[in-house]
Amino acid sequence: MKFLNLNNKYKILLGLFFTLLLTSLWSNNIYVLVLFSLLAYFVLPNNQLWDTTSLLLLSFSFIYSIILLITGQVLSYFIVFAYLLAPVAFYRLGRWLVHVYRTDDQRNEILFIIILLYLTPLFILTIKDILAVGLVNIDRAMTGHINTEGALSATYYGLLSSVGLGCLSAFFAKGQKLSIRIGYILVALFSLLVVVHLVNRSGLIIGVLILITATLWVSRRNFSKSIKIVLLLLLIGLLMYQSEIFNETIFNAYQSRETGSSYDSVEFGGRLTLWVNAVSKVFTSPFGWTQNSYAHNYLLDTARVGGWIPFILLLVATCGWIKYFLKLIKKEYSPFVLYLICISISIFLSMMVEPVLDCSILYFSLFTMFWGMTRDLSTEKNFN
Repeated sequence: MKFLNLNNKYKILLGLFFTLLLTSLWSNNIYVLVLFSLLAYFVLPNNQLWDTTSLLLLSFSFIYSIILLITGQVLSYFIVFAYLLAPVAFYRLGRWLVHVYRTDDQRNEILFIIILLYLTPLFILTIKDILAVGLVNIDRAMTGHINTEGALSATYYGLLSSVGLGCLSAFFAKGQKLSIRIGYILVALFSLLVVVHLVNRSGLIIGVLILITATLWVSRRNFSKSIKIVLLLLLIGLLMYQSEIFNETIFNAYQSRETGSSYDSVEFGGRLTLWVNAVSKVFTSPFGWTQNSYAHNYLLDTARVGGWIPFILLLVATCGWIKYFLKLIKKEYSPFVLYLICISISIFLSMMVEPVLDCSILYFSLFTMFWGMTRDLSTEKNFN
């Protein structure tokens, strides 16, 4: 691991970053987030890591945080500082990590550490909850001592687990250390456990889409092996479906969610109606609209809270990431590229169906970190 060879200031920065990830469910995590983001501005090289996307993110963060402050939608100045500092800090961190960790093995290891630390609190809480209530939690909320404010909804836990769902691509990853690959697979399986435990329909759909994405991308290199892996996974899924535990517990729980809701999966759990209403309000409400209901889409929720200006800035920044992402998928195969593609898709899909900015600025900032990685990996920019 290259951590020991870094300058002391970078060791401190990464150490604080790892602490931030490991306390992802801690109620006072916002203070660590602000401290890390502020330190990143001073530690990361300013002459190498600023670009158009970072300036767009900075403009978006500044205007969005000012709106939050003026409208009184936040209870603490630290929350305002987090929205102001974190997205750009994480984006520049992502660029820097791709620069520092140059080989595929190094990048695989640092990415695995980041994901594992971020999801460890969720995994511990899920295991504790399974021991307390069983394999399926019908109430879809877990209470633990990690968060002093009590139970959080399945929406928040579903967002976290989506990061791990991208690791399902490890089933298709070749040419890396076996221990790291097994680590990614275990993270993916634990993330699926969270999805099943909380009867999360979006998580299952995202998991399937990740498997399809990994198959299509890797099949450019070896189509026959990809098909064999897909068939094996389908066989495992069929055996689980036919098993007694699946039929009596998991299947019934998902069926109960489908029949017990006013909206079914075809309507995306009612999100389709929310999206249509939000899109119509975007054109008629340049300064945003009511804060009483979420649009369940990070772009539309940005327009709901802040109006046209932060919405347009974030939309343009997102389009910039998509441009680099399309370049990334054209690159030659490597395990790290596969992971980056699939995890980015998993997070992006979650952000398109959940109120991310209202729910977790840390989650959104992690996504901008992947933007930074994508930006430099797609071009393999050489730093001086």
